[in-house]
Amino acid sequence: KVARDTPPSGQLLVEFSAEELLAGLRLDLSLHTELADPLAAMDRALMFLHEQRVVTLQQGLAVFRQAMTLKVLPEKRRYTKGDFEPLSRHYSERIFQVHVMHEYARQGTEKIAQALKLVLGYFTMERSEFVRRFFSDRSDILERATGHESFIRIVEALRNPEQQSLVSAPEQGNLLVLAGPGAGKTRVVVHRCAYLLRVERVAASRILVLCFNRSSVSAVRRRLRELVGWDGAAVAVYTYHGLALRLVGQSPLALAEKEGELDFSGVLRRATELLRGECEIPGLAEDEYRDRLLSGWRYILVDEYQDIDGDQYRLISALSGRTLEADANRLTIMAVGDDDQNIYSFRGSGTEFIRRFRDDYQAEVRYLVENYRSTAFILAAADQVISRAGERMKKGHPVQVDRARIRDDPGGRFHRLDSFGRGRVHCIEVDAAAQAGAVSAALQRLREVDRDAGWQNSAVLARNWSVLSLVRGLCEEQNIPVDMVMDSRKLPPLHRVREFALFIDQVHAMQEPLVAATSLIDCVQELQAGQDNRWWRQLSGILDDWLEEAGDGRLPLSMFLEYLFETLGEQRRERRADDAVFLGTVHAAKGLEFSHVLLLDGGWSEAVQRGTLEEERRLYYVAMTRARETLTLFQDTMAPNPFSQSLSGDFLLRSRIEESGVSTPTPCRYTLLGLKDIDLGYAGRRSPDHSIHVELAALTAGSPLTARQQGDRVLLLSGQRPVAALSRAASAQWKEKIAAILSIQVIAMVRRMAEDGDPSFRSRYHTRQWEVPLVEITWR
Repeated sequence: KVARDTPPSGQLLVEFSAEELLAGLRLDLSLHTELADPLAAMDRALMFLHEQRVVTLQQGLAVFRQAMTLKVLPEKRRYTKGDFEPLSRHYSERIFQVHVMHEYARQGTEKIAQALKLVLGYFTMERSEFVRRFFSDRSDILERATGHESFIRIVEALRNPEQQSLVSAPEQGNLLVLAGPGAGKTRVVVHRCAYLLRVERVAASRILVLCFNRSSVSAVRRRLRELVGWDGAAVAVYTYHGLALRLVGQSPLALAEKEGELDFSGVLRRATELLRGECEIPGLAEDEYRDRLLSGWRYILVDEYQDIDGDQYRLISALSGRTLEADANRLTIMAVGDDDQNIYSFRGSGTEFIRRFRDDYQAEVRYLVENYRSTAFILAAADQVISRAGERMKKGHPVQVDRARIRDDPGGRFHRLDSFGRGRVHCIEVDAAAQAGAVSAALQRLREVDRDAGWQNSAVLARNWSVLSLVRGLCEEQNIPVDMVMDSRKLPPLHRVREFALFIDQVHAMQEPLVAATSLIDCVQELQAGQDNRWWRQLSGILDDWLEEAGDGRLPLSMFLEYLFETLGEQRRERRADDAVFLGTVHAAKGLEFSHVLLLDGGWSEAVQRGTLEEERRLYYVAMTRARETLTLFQDTMAPNPFSQSLSGDFLLRSRIEESGVSTPTPCRYTLLGLKDIDLGYAGRRSPDHSIHVELAALTAGSPLTARQQGDRVLLLSGQRPVAALSRAASAQWKEKIAAILSIQVIAMVRRMAEDGDPSFRSRYHTRQWEVPLVEITWR
């Protein structure tokens, strides 16, 4: 059907029939004899070609109808709206016909005679009379390119006029959505995507969704599938790093070949250069290569836009074609974000990027400020903190409870449950030394007030890791289960942790190029062999997410490995314990929510004194808005933070605790040693048959070790046998504190390769591969 001299990269309309394809199959003797069901084989082949974007079945997954012929006028002039009127009528009529066919099918299942009357009426009546007769109470749905039930799920079910307006906004025109915490940012992105697919009939291959992290990608794909079924599977949903890797043709599997992290910043910059035509590609013009990279995308939806950094900002700019002169090559973009929640300046993020969006893209600004998470008291306190910030984009648009809860008690459920505070924000003034005791007492009290709630509904958040240490020690002493997030800066590349490394080895050894998610889950269970630790749980959780996201069809193994390495590359924390209080920094809790949040003092005032008042204010605000039902703020009596200190209003309850009024916390400290604290080549300098490798293989996460000084070094021992040594710097720090060590516990066993690190050390190694224990020290 395509002429031999047709130039490449063109998009051509090709018309064919099923009869022609079947005739072609019959002419091929080998195929004809091998195919038991030629019609089914033809159907699958077309679907495969469609999925691989070799051909595009024009809306062909729904209803086929005769194409419209367009004539290009010979004279050169600007086209007017009137010129496009026939095309508008054509699409309107097509939508109308789809609804008639849907109604025919619906009535045919109930009463075929009535369905036949509908068909007869369609061909014999005037349109207005036909609509009055058969769609008298539903005439509005005839303007929509989707069924009534689908429209209800995508638009009307939102029950929020602002969300509905955003989701159903016209296709053209850029939008900046400034949304408060708990306002349904991701929900709007998902429903907007579904609206484009089902109502505007935009092909899934023309939509790109960008998310901040891999877990958000999984959530968007899952929710989109719940909304529109597997029709949404072809929508491209990526993290910034995942998209950049795809654009430059680099795989995250490269993480397995190097000790450190993949240079994501370099990949982002390379992708941006390609999109802007700053890299010469032999044999391809700049526009042609850009078109190939973009794969036909015309719509970009960006979630959590406030968190982007400079490299990501430039990538989005290049994607959208903002710098291009021709409007035809620009993509339509909708960004959802909240400048009040920008807290990642240490990663290069900043509020200036979201501030520039309106001018950069000539975007209309909309607001989403109905909160579906927190009580009115919590929101009032949080608003008082953030309203004092300068240059806010939502100034004059305070966050408030959603309209369904507007008449509820401002303290929510705890207005009835708790006669002491009635759900008010509780600010406890306490000496820093007694703060941990006050926290454990507050946790116990919440447990007594709400006996049905589990420990996992509570979170203790702090600005710094060090402040959490005393809380953890006292909670464990009082049998309050805690789940303390590990400092990701000290974690090794997760693909080198033993459990992940063993699984990756097993996957690479698989002979099948296609594998189902359940087969991978079975593989983990076999390797696990009844063991249970945080790393097996995390790996199982990642595979559960993969099953939910991709289904259980047999997919290319390389596709799963890319998903796995991108997920591990984000240094994702381990899965939470089933019933334990969450202990972590505010940064670690970003994106999470809890029934009860206890926010510690410590580190805020010092940070403000360093000149970062506005970012610290936003960080405090993010911590406050993680709470659903109760919020407890702790304030140092000697050096109070400026945010809780300035709060006042009916929403607030203050109390003061003297140091003698709480139990003295156990003076324990917890220190996670990073790889820089360990002599990484200690076991590698022994021969492969040395007993140290057997000792290391016997260790698992949770195994106890002890410390012993030997000369100027500190050794780690399993029983009486040394299995590791601290680095010189760490040895100097710890050799004077060995007597203060209460326990040492293995957190992870990390694989080390002779090729890792400084090449000048490689000649000292006598084995190609060995393991290094990552440990946590508990000490006084």
